[in-house]
Amino acid sequence: MKEGMALTSKAIYYFSLTGNTKAMLSTIEDLEQWDIYDLNTMRPEEVTFKGYDTVLIGTLTIGRGNPPSYFKRMVHALRSMQGVRIGLFGSGQTHYGDDYCGALDVLEDFLQPRNEIAFKMKYESYPVPSVMEEFKQLVKEMQYEDIKV
Repeated sequence: MKEGMALTSKAIYYFSLTGNTKAMLSTIEDLEQWDIYDLNTMRPEEVTFKGYDTVLIGTLTIGRGNPPSYFKRMVHALRSMQGVRIGLFGSGQTHYGDDYCGALDVLEDFLQPRNEIAFKMKYESYPVPSVMEEFKQLVKEMQYEDIKV
């Protein structure tokens, strides 16, 4: 798996503390064609989305619908995204009700005015096989649709 090589127009940025979010990467059939950024190993000021037209962003949700504080520190990079097709995915806990996987809702609201959100996939804790299969299909479909931004 190449990490951060910027050789393609597709990138995956993920923040995973327990492996629930990272696990979804194993479902992507052409993973070697994506640049992969493990946000846990990068300083927020190092993150850039430049040069990509398709981006997957994965994160967990903290408590009642909050993205990890890491995302607040990289808001400049997120704000720079424009005309990008984005897939959002992440784990959460359904007992939070309306705040379940709220980090994805926050990211969608922030990114949608300037970008196309191709999908937003929420799942409980570690992804079960049916969730992984659904994610695999969503990623495949988003790569072959025309951008609607």
